[in-house]
Amino acid sequence: MLSKYLLIGEVVKPQGVNGEVKVKPYTDDLNRFKKLKTVFIELKEGYAEKEMRLVRVHDGMVYMVLDHAATVEAAEAQRGTKLYVARENAVKLHKDENFICDLIGCEAFFESGERVGVLTDILTDMPTNVYVFDTARGRMMMPALKAAIPEVDGENKRMIIVEEKLSEVAVFED
Repeated sequence: MLSKYLLIGEVVKPQGVNGEVKVKPYTDDLNRFKKLKTVFIELKEGYAEKEMRLVRVHDGMVYMVLDHAATVEAAEAQRGTKLYVARENAVKLHKDENFICDLIGCEAFFESGERVGVLTDILTDMPTNVYVFDTARGRMMMPALKAAIPEVDGENKRMIIVEEKLSEVAVFED
């Protein structure tokens, strides 16, 4: 089942003395923050909606005031807070695109049905995303190529890997 909320960033530290925080974005479209008026934070009992005011986007980071914070102490209390948007307000994906949070935890199988492992991370700071799997042989990394991974089903947490391509593109951690 797909999560109702999508992670878009995390508060890394206070910025200045007026309640502003620095946010590490988990979205490739930083302009996304310019359209937001509220975000959700996860609590033990569920998610709570919080107002936010974007201050600026600079050098790949987002600076905002969250929940009307007005002091450095209020901003410090938000350190580590993960910020979410409701799925229905998320950006629209094109065909064959998935949200990273929907892919993490997918079980990978060869076309024969043999289990390869579980997708544990996606490295996005390269020209091509790199998938990281935990396998019986150890940690494996491979580029997210349609020729190597022709089927991805985020909703059912399952993907198919072409076995012949695996030997061409995958690397295993020693």
